[in-house]
Amino acid sequence: MARILGTGNATVDIVHSLTAYPAENDEVRCDSRVMSRGGNAANTLVVLAGLGYRCSWAGMLSDDAEGRFVQQDLASNGVDTRHCSVSPRGAMPVSTVILSAATGSRTIVHYRDLPEYGLTDFEGIMLGYFDWLHFEGRNTAALACMLER
Repeated sequence: MARILGTGNATVDIVHSLTAYPAENDEVRCDSRVMSRGGNAANTLVVLAGLGYRCSWAGMLSDDAEGRFVQQDLASNGVDTRHCSVSPRGAMPVSTVILSAATGSRTIVHYRDLPEYGLTDFEGIMLGYFDWLHFEGRNTAALACMLER
């Protein structure tokens, strides 16, 4: 089975399910709340690992409980995190998702205070081990150099 490296984002998603979307300045109670790991690259790798591919993630984690939550979730889903970097500053990106049962729509409010995974982080990876590289276009300044490498 192919070995895949995904470079990009992982987040903490907090999903609130509501009967109907609130009006501005309303205060409502949600029907349920779930905290999960999200992010484009992380989600893609979890799906591919579930299909039997050997997946590794190269991205940035915060050095706190939320960073450990994301790392543990990826590991429990069969995604290797040895190529991630842990930042001593900042916090994990958080997406607050509001789901409306009435319309089926969702609204996402995203918070990000974490350095992007950079070229220096990426240069230490032995790319010849991998059969497939997946890049999320997050750090566009470094992405061209990563692709060239």
